[in-house]
Amino acid sequence: MATPIPTETVPEITPRPWTLPLIPYGTPAVDAQAVLFSPRVDRIIAGRERDAAFNIGDIYASSFVGWHSGNFHWNVTLTGVIPSGSYETGQLSNISLNRPALDLSGALTYLDPVLGYELSVIPGITFNWINPATQYLTGTEFHLEWSASKYLTKELTVGFVGYFYDQLTGDSGSGNRIGPFKGRVTALGGQIGYTFKLGEIPVSASVRVLREIDTQNRFEGTATWLTVAAPLWVAPPKPAPEPRAIVAKN
Repeated sequence: MATPIPTETVPEITPRPWTLPLIPYGTPAVDAQAVLFSPRVDRIIAGRERDAAFNIGDIYASSFVGWHSGNFHWNVTLTGVIPSGSYETGQLSNISLNRPALDLSGALTYLDPVLGYELSVIPGITFNWINPATQYLTGTEFHLEWSASKYLTKELTVGFVGYFYDQLTGDSGSGNRIGPFKGRVTALGGQIGYTFKLGEIPVSASVRVLREIDTQNRFEGTATWLTVAAPLWVAPPKPAPEPRAIVAKN
């Protein structure tokens, strides 16, 4: 018999806008290798670079509005990227993109609270502006994320995740020395999530591991994401109404 999902673990999607700031940080480990062959000197020249530095990313400010009907939930999100991270020119390990960007995405989720199944798909498109440090302009990007999860208990979920990325227009700018350089990648993996409470504050934590495949003009590797989300404030419960005495008239 399936365990129903408690309603407090399911975020209520309401038809009013919300704005959320996000500042990523971490230590990307990058390992790049190149092999060149020169017929003139009849030799192979190889080089390898490694970089792993802790740094802070740009500020992401998101505003979204959503609706729900039965087991279906959907929303539209607008995200702005504000260059503010610890970006360094020539450093391979950079979380910061150091360029303004605007992302428009939509999300559709089917959640069955009785059987415990959740299916989500999120398509979006990103418009980029020039990186002032390198004068490099990244083209317009399309991205698509999906997930399929199962609640094993009221708190624990497991599932499959993936994403597809495709650059729609080529790179440009005065700092571009390599041409359009359109990128593309597909990634598949799994996730595990856990929901708990700190006092009256609900907290959601998840770990995602994805392996990138079918890569073109992008780094290829395995990405691991740890996400912890909690509201900044929770409305106190409404006090129960005082019982009223019932007076019976004869």
